[in-house]
Amino acid sequence: MSITAVESISATVPKHGREDRLREYCQKLFGSFRQVFSAESVTERFIFWEESKNGRAIIRLVSVLNRKSKADDKLVGITIDDLSAVKVLIGNFAAGCRLSTVRWELYADFDLTVLLEIGRFDNHDLFEGLDRNKAQSLVRQGVVPTGDWDFDAIITMHQCPECHQIFDRTSVLYRPLRPCETCGKEQTFAQQRIIVLRLLTDSKTARQRLGQTHFVRDQREQLPIQYYLDPIANSISYWAICNMLAENKSLGEFMATLSGQYEQFRELFNRSLFRLMTVSDTQDLQEYFRQCIKQTSGNDGIIFVASLKRLSEALAFPDKFSVNMDSAWLRDMDVRMVRDFLPDIINEIILKHKTIKLTERKNTI
Repeated sequence: MSITAVESISATVPKHGREDRLREYCQKLFGSFRQVFSAESVTERFIFWEESKNGRAIIRLVSVLNRKSKADDKLVGITIDDLSAVKVLIGNFAAGCRLSTVRWELYADFDLTVLLEIGRFDNHDLFEGLDRNKAQSLVRQGVVPTGDWDFDAIITMHQCPECHQIFDRTSVLYRPLRPCETCGKEQTFAQQRIIVLRLLTDSKTARQRLGQTHFVRDQREQLPIQYYLDPIANSISYWAICNMLAENKSLGEFMATLSGQYEQFRELFNRSLFRLMTVSDTQDLQEYFRQCIKQTSGNDGIIFVASLKRLSEALAFPDKFSVNMDSAWLRDMDVRMVRDFLPDIINEIILKHKTIKLTERKNTI
């Protein structure tokens, strides 16, 4: 059931009933989100390893897989020789980074043959196995979480800049045009810009601090669905589409407002569903996404995917594209269709990911 359907039903019941339905939908959506981006299914990883010495744990990050010595790795820090303390150290090291599509792996040796644990970058996996007494013991030894642990940017993308409550519980993507559920105010362009600039800065921070990710599996294998649903990359691209439609600017002109972060935007855009629609063998990827739409919504997805493809091709050439330009292949309807339906379609794919059965296809990346 889409959130549009939830809201339609909710309109006929008392306010407390609507609140219950929205809360239930939110719990299901973000519970499914965590399953889709589970440590077992994500495509990328950061690799850490532990060296025990004199009762202390020295943690290093593997920068390149074909390294020769410890000097080739990056020192993360030193903590007490305890697995829970090590995971807190990893969380603190990655604080402020947005890492939905990446997992952490922790090994007990330089050769990476003894795997201690893997997990998502989130509170659940980094705190797993930590009870109240153990937590208090770690605090007494100076082991405490520090920094911003909003690794999925859920708070960053869903907190109202006016009342600081969650303004939207109905979408994984950042929806800048949606009024706040609590105060009813819409975000100004300046407020939206602050949120997007923060996401761009956090992405740059992750690259500078953690370096390049390593693929979990052979890149020739079929990539799982979440590779195409990166919430940060798609949210930033979606924000640009929403505002370009309102401003009638080219993407190049519009991104000039991002304080010199245009290159960072392009880097994230290249990880988004939009850019992936323009890679070689696009017919294969279009069919893949169309199957997702058909199996989650019942709609054949042909018209939406066609609009998404045309818009994606336009966004790939930013200096030439504006919403109302005279073009036989890109229409105003394409932009509006993607703006109006993409968040709900991605929600439905995430909610029903367990039931999607796709035909085999080759990796097009």
